[in-house]
Amino acid sequence: MKLKSTLKTGLAAVGILGAALAVAVAVPVLPALAGTSIPASNSVVRVSAGAWADGVVRTTRNSPDSTAYITCTVYSYATFDQARCSARDPEGDYVTCMTQEPRMIAAIRSVQPESRLYFQANGGACYMIEVHMDSARLP
Repeated sequence: MKLKSTLKTGLAAVGILGAALAVAVAVPVLPALAGTSIPASNSVVRVSAGAWADGVVRTTRNSPDSTAYITCTVYSYATFDQARCSARDPEGDYVTCMTQEPRMIAAIRSVQPESRLYFQANGGACYMIEVHMDSARLP
C-alpha cells in the first residue's frame, strides 16, 4: 500500500514538472519593442501580383509615390455585406479580392489609418485578411 502511494505521489510530481517544462518550452520569449519604429519606406505597400498585399494605410497614402495604394471597402446591401480589398505597389503590381465572409468583413471594419493591412487572394476571392495595430508603425 505504501509503495503504491509513494509511486502515485512520484508520478504526480513528474506530471507537474513535465507540464511546467512543456509550458516553458511552448511559450517563446519575444523581445520587447519599446521605442522601436519602422521607417515609412519599409511600410509602403508590397504586392505579389494576383496573390497578396501588405502595407500600412497611412504611410502608403503619405508616400511620395502616386501609384501605390492599399484599400478595403465594405458594401452593405439589404440582405448581405460584401467587401473588396485592392492594392497596387510602386512597381505597378496589383491584387484585388472580394468576400462575403462575416469574420473577414468584421476585420476590415476595424481598419484605422495606422493599421497594417495584409490580405491574400485566390482566384479573386479573399483567402485571408489581417489587420494589425502596431506601435512600431504609428506616425
